[in-house]
Amino acid sequence: MKVVKLYFFLIIVIMGLFMFSCNKPVGKSNKLQIDNTAYYKKKYNLTYVHYKSPKHSLKLKALDFIIKNLPYQYHYSSSTLAKYDSVLLANQNREEDYLKNTLDSLTIIYGSNINLVSDDRRITNAYLINNIDAAFKSWEYKWGGTKLSFTDFCEYILPYKLENEKPEYWRDILINQFQIDTTSVSLFNASDSINKKIKPFTVTMSYDYPIDIGYKLINLLGTGSCASSTKLVAYPMRALGIPVVIDYAFWGNRSLKHFWNAVIYKNKPYPFDALESKIGFYKIQFTSIDKIKRKPPKIYRKMFSVQQNSLAYQNLTKEVIPNNLTNLRVKDVTAEYIPVSNVSLTYNTSCKNKFSYLCTFNNHDWIPIWWGKNINDKVEFKNMGRDMVYLPCLLANSTATYIGNPFILNVLGETVELKANLNLTTTIPINKKYPDDLSNEIEIGDEYELLYWQDGWQSLGKQIAAKKTIYFKNAPDNALFWIRDLTKGKQERIFTYKNNKVQWW
Repeated sequence: MKVVKLYFFLIIVIMGLFMFSCNKPVGKSNKLQIDNTAYYKKKYNLTYVHYKSPKHSLKLKALDFIIKNLPYQYHYSSSTLAKYDSVLLANQNREEDYLKNTLDSLTIIYGSNINLVSDDRRITNAYLINNIDAAFKSWEYKWGGTKLSFTDFCEYILPYKLENEKPEYWRDILINQFQIDTTSVSLFNASDSINKKIKPFTVTMSYDYPIDIGYKLINLLGTGSCASSTKLVAYPMRALGIPVVIDYAFWGNRSLKHFWNAVIYKNKPYPFDALESKIGFYKIQFTSIDKIKRKPPKIYRKMFSVQQNSLAYQNLTKEVIPNNLTNLRVKDVTAEYIPVSNVSLTYNTSCKNKFSYLCTFNNHDWIPIWWGKNINDKVEFKNMGRDMVYLPCLLANSTATYIGNPFILNVLGETVELKANLNLTTTIPINKKYPDDLSNEIEIGDEYELLYWQDGWQSLGKQIAAKKTIYFKNAPDNALFWIRDLTKGKQERIFTYKNNKVQWW
């Protein structure tokens, strides 16, 4: 086994400098873990007293749900961002350059001082009562004659926030703003109607507010990442009793990740892109003619409650784990969207790691996207998306040890190992480095390098393109390849070569 440096998102409390767009880390370390619900029950005793009568028995259970999960809820505070908010409130300019330049200027002057704050520092008894009463009022709406179960109500309507934003009052405001006839409209028509009433929002890859924020500020900004747009949609829908979730995925065959919304109806997600119509008909692999179909190896859902099947919950030994898997409140919902398979691997190692990971390639690095428990040199990875390439690894500090060869999990759910055969070689013709647009065709004058995987990336040489097709000799059979433009560009993909044909992954 060869030890190779892997650019993991290490466990951090908050970013040392601001990060933007859909490439911003999702999983944030839950450092405020205090398994002490008794403390919170005492702190919010007045709320318990308020709901002590038998007629409030369900509200008491709802309160218990919030209190049970309150030790794991936190938000961010920053004096620099407080000044930034003041500027945004005083100025109507919402151009991306203005937003970025203003933030950069304030950061230079005041620093990027962001603190992690437990939600109970802000939540009062009055706030809890207001939130619970308003949530129950919206639960009474029987969209299309159906009523949400209490379990789904607690997870998808009751929570006072969506992620790690600062708690704020929002329900009553949005109920009044998005008034809909609840007696005759179906769940999906109601969702579509709310979508159309939401203020226009510009989704961009180049700007996003640097921390999680609530509805009011997202609505004020009117621009941000796809993650922010999903909140802009989810808040008013939940205010009206519509069980809308935020799901997301790291792409398995390209870089970045994507967020979208879904209406939960009869335990099934009906996805839609934030602010778009045709709820339930949206295809998360969205693509167009001549564009690569985006494939999700894993699909995650943001939850309010702690997920006992999460890696962060299972990590009792406090082993170092990738940051995008540290969130206690994320649920694996891949099987609700796409065909999946369990992958079982056996390897011979004396490693003491409790967990192994499957990685996908993000155009430059191998990124861990799911985990499995190591038991007697065996590990099983559950519910993995098909038709993509994975690479298994272990993690020690910030270094990855690859414990096997990359493999294809094909559309039938079969694993096909990609073990380079140096005894059988061929010449590979290459006319592009990524199958997505004309800018990725081989360009005359650029320098290219072809690599193949064998305990790490091994070079088959470099050459400057004299024509629109370049040829690399001595390419091993049954290998995974990576073609790179060393002159310029960022989009680069891995591929296999079989029967004189390139297959991109």
